[in-house]
Amino acid sequence: MQRAGRVSLAYAVAFVAFLVVPVAFRTQAPWPFPKGVYWQEVLDLLTPVVLIPLSWLLCSLDDAGTRPGRGVQLAFLVMAAVWVEGQGVHLAANSIARPWEHAPAPTGALAEWYDGILSHYLWHVGIVGIWAIAIARSLAHPIRDRLAPRTELVAAALVLGVTWFAVMIESGTEPLTLPFTVAAALVVAVQGRPRIASTPVASFLGGAFAVSLLLVAAWAIRWGGQLPQFTEVGLL
Repeated sequence: MQRAGRVSLAYAVAFVAFLVVPVAFRTQAPWPFPKGVYWQEVLDLLTPVVLIPLSWLLCSLDDAGTRPGRGVQLAFLVMAAVWVEGQGVHLAANSIARPWEHAPAPTGALAEWYDGILSHYLWHVGIVGIWAIAIARSLAHPIRDRLAPRTELVAAALVLGVTWFAVMIESGTEPLTLPFTVAAALVVAVQGRPRIASTPVASFLGGAFAVSLLLVAAWAIRWGGQLPQFTEVGLL
């Protein structure tokens, strides 16, 4: 299924483009945006608009001639809603929190809670929930032709794996994202390995998680068992 490779690679590229690249655009956006709104937030407005449709394609790619059932559709809608809710809170709180970053409680602490904790966890629950749906459907509905575009899938796994590592470390949501990444990688390795060619989405995501975990392990070794954020060690 050539479409699986194209969609996976498009998803991985979009993921890095919208979750990592905007961080480089920390300059004031022009009119009509008010002072304090950076290009980072403007670009981030497009994140769910692009990634959620791609996520749905990812969740339905391995369908063996039938449409996803109502349970799958409902689960996807719930996870997409949680993603958008977290994204929206993050967008607003990220701008509003800037003047209060170093302010004493309660203002600074409240802004940081919305910006750095609540929004990140909501956002990432939505992301990993959608990935869980995609993996489950891929394993349950293997493709018929067994033509897995391996070059595209390997490239997509590398891109997403490095990006997911960066997101996990910088977001501070390791208590959620790290156990999920380990569990999902193990499920794909155990359930998908015998039929890797016919489950390209599961293979793509499992490979990405394996890359992420290798990088997390290397990062932990570098910092004596700790997982400091990139900003904490002066890399951002």
